[in-house]
Amino acid sequence: MDQKEDGSITVFLSIIFLLFFAMFGVTFENVRSLISAGHVRTSAYSAAVTAFGDYNKELYREYGLFGYGGAEGKNVSDLEFAYQRVLFENLSAVPVKKDKQYVDLFGYRDIDAIVKKADYITDSNEFLGQVTAFLKQEAVMDIKDTIDQKIQTADKNEIQSKLAVTKDYEQGKYEQSDDKKATKGKNAAEEKPEISHDKTDSAGGNPLKFFTNLARDGILGLVCDEDRMTDGVITSCQENDRPDQKDEDDKKNKEGTKKATDIKDMQRKDAKSESEAGAILSDFISKNQKQEDEREKVNSPIEKISIIRYANKVFSSYTNEQNRTTKYGLEYLIGGKSREKDNLISAINRLLVVRLLLNFTCVMSDSAFQEKSLATATAIAGITGLPPVINAIQYTILLILSFEEACVDVRALLMGKKISALKKSSDFQMKYEEICMGSKKLFTQKANVYPNDDGKKEISSISYSQYLWSFLLFVSQDTIEKRIFSLIEYDLREKYNRTFCVHTCICKCRYKINYQIPYQFCELPFLENSLFQTKYIYKSLEVNYGYKSE
Repeated sequence: MDQKEDGSITVFLSIIFLLFFAMFGVTFENVRSLISAGHVRTSAYSAAVTAFGDYNKELYREYGLFGYGGAEGKNVSDLEFAYQRVLFENLSAVPVKKDKQYVDLFGYRDIDAIVKKADYITDSNEFLGQVTAFLKQEAVMDIKDTIDQKIQTADKNEIQSKLAVTKDYEQGKYEQSDDKKATKGKNAAEEKPEISHDKTDSAGGNPLKFFTNLARDGILGLVCDEDRMTDGVITSCQENDRPDQKDEDDKKNKEGTKKATDIKDMQRKDAKSESEAGAILSDFISKNQKQEDEREKVNSPIEKISIIRYANKVFSSYTNEQNRTTKYGLEYLIGGKSREKDNLISAINRLLVVRLLLNFTCVMSDSAFQEKSLATATAIAGITGLPPVINAIQYTILLILSFEEACVDVRALLMGKKISALKKSSDFQMKYEEICMGSKKLFTQKANVYPNDDGKKEISSISYSQYLWSFLLFVSQDTIEKRIFSLIEYDLREKYNRTFCVHTCICKCRYKINYQIPYQFCELPFLENSLFQTKYIYKSLEVNYGYKSE
């Protein structure tokens, strides 16, 4: 029996066609979805670049830091608005020649762009990243370990004990009755050398009294040019402008200002108790050596070295003018006082202590200094007949000589010269016979012997800026960063815009973009009333952009 199958091929081909049509449609929509993600990502990244194009140019020009906003109240909302505007323009772009027909392949709808996360310059990691990018070469010579090792040879407890005995002697604790004085005076007259008062050779005079008079007139004027000093006041960052925090900062600044004084100011607190050489030296060393007690807490990481190098390049110091509002920027990073003069005084006092201890280890090992100082000490205190007192006076005399040599060293450093990092007795500029002749004129003459700082790093010599670097190694990285931000904010406010706030400078953003694209095949007439209800593809992606894009 013959069976006819007319139309079977047509039905079969129709089924095949529908299958191919469906496969083509799914493939087309999938490819279209993937292409849209690439197109949106490219447009989003371009919008991020454009939005950050309105970065703070003064901040970048002056300090090499990249950040959006920071002035005129610009914040995350402004950046988000600018980003959305540019992104919408990018996604809705049309051909230049509008007279030609074109097909909107994607048909984006319900585009929404938000800032999911914003990173600021003041974030430690972001700041370090920018600093690292700013510094691509050069290495800082770390002199801290060498200096510390040498200073540790001077027993600080022994120094303080000897100075205490000297203080007691100067206050008359070892004075004896007139009868005993007369008896001992006869015996000691033949032994003790006569104190000379010859102005050309005053080594035989009384170094204790001379040093007391020298300190009373003020040490600061002996080592630096006071007419060059500025009385500027550094205001705190806006982050610390909360009422409760501001009161606390004011209290700390007042306490810091009170402590950061020179020897002349110290004497005014208690003229009676601090009118002797022993008391002055003891108080001076103890007050300016507090940072040394924290050396165990310091590990000098590479990150801190980079930040110190950056600070040295962009901030001014007493010997290096960088055209900044704050003339003693590096000194401020060390001292943290609101008054610039106090920061300079603090740095100078620390320098004097470091150089005093280094010089003292040298004179203690020199036999000539020992003999001469013993003779002078015997002439001054031999009448007491107490060897411990004579030994303490000798100790104090050697400290005075070391201090005067330290004045020469610091005077040279502040004149922009380099000095020997570790001295020998033959390197001493102050002769023992000049111990009672110290003056700014004499210190300046001797400081001129040292060579000028040529910028080269040498193990045998050291400059003022290198000493400041070594002091910064004892300051915590977090404290250095906060003070750097304060200096930047203060400088840019004074120069360009009073509304500048470094804490609102955005250097990196993560944007989240949500959008929809319609299915093209859902618009076909024979699919319009189908059971396929989902007519849109919902997409979401994130874009990161900043100074160092991810």
